[in-house]
Amino acid sequence: MEYIKLTILWSLWCLLHSLLITPSVTNMLKEKLKKSSTYFRIAYNTFALLSFFAVSYFAKTIPDNILFSPNSYLQIIQLILFVISILLFVMGTKNYDMMQFLGLTQIKENNTGQGIGVSGEFNQSGILRYTRHPWYLAIFIILWSGYIDLSYTRFIMNVVFTLYVFVGTILEEKKMIIEFGETYRQYQKKVPMFIGLKSFIK
Repeated sequence: MEYIKLTILWSLWCLLHSLLITPSVTNMLKEKLKKSSTYFRIAYNTFALLSFFAVSYFAKTIPDNILFSPNSYLQIIQLILFVISILLFVMGTKNYDMMQFLGLTQIKENNTGQGIGVSGEFNQSGILRYTRHPWYLAIFIILWSGYIDLSYTRFIMNVVFTLYVFVGTILEEKKMIIEFGETYRQYQKKVPMFIGLKSFIK
């Protein structure tokens, strides 16, 4: 029963996290909040972080069992994958505006901001030449390799977040096509969504 509650809570977190960032909701809030909407992004990030910790705390109160314990060889692979995920995050920051992502640029410049791209335009440089979504790929790697022992509560979170990020990626792809049209369609043909042979064959 506790595992079911945890699954529902993580699912609700993902649903609410996505809902609050949809264009229809953000546009409505911009109209209602007016100048105060410049604080929306930082308030959104703060709420997401605090609610994440709240659900995580609930998960720790559940009597848990180990589902899988990697041996020493697998732990080495886990470490390598973890390093790769960190590199993906770091390389991604060269293409994304972290200040915009955190919501600090909006407050500093007194505007709501349009996106997290460094230039505000479609970018195909750096790590984006090899994967269309380096941060999402890093999240997948961390979810399934960033643990010493895989418990039942961790497994539930991993499954929910894997589905959430994958569906979110599909929706973001559709948004990018609407925004950049044929340019993004051609980019999709050249670069894999996450990883693949296209990443290494040029």
